[in-house]
Amino acid sequence: MGYYTMYTSTMSDMVKSMRNIKVPEFIIIPVSLLFRFFYSIREDYSMIRDAMKMHELNFINLWNKPEKLVEYRIVPLLMCSTKAADDVAISAMTRGMVLGKPRSSVSDARLRIQDYVLMLLFTAVFILSIFYRSRR
Repeated sequence: MGYYTMYTSTMSDMVKSMRNIKVPEFIIIPVSLLFRFFYSIREDYSMIRDAMKMHELNFINLWNKPEKLVEYRIVPLLMCSTKAADDVAISAMTRGMVLGKPRSSVSDARLRIQDYVLMLLFTAVFILSIFYRSRR
């Protein structure tokens, strides 16, 4: 369910939803920055992996040389992650994500009928699985 939420919702929708359920700002801001950071790290890692494929430096060729594996994969990822952290922080400041100040949103995040149906379905499956396990 978390996977579905992360890949079908925009970060603006998630921030608006967290505000609607009265999650404190000191939790909303770090969570939204964290998800944006993980997304950029995943993109950077895939680019590093593609560059290594072009140079025929795959995991099998570097199995016997772990220091080269660290040098070719981890070091570039660390360098990219420092730049990504700066970019994410600048993006948050540009979007007006500052503690203690109200923020407007163009998103209309609210629960619809299909959301309630899915919550009811997941709750029923959860209760039935607990009931089934207790009968064993």
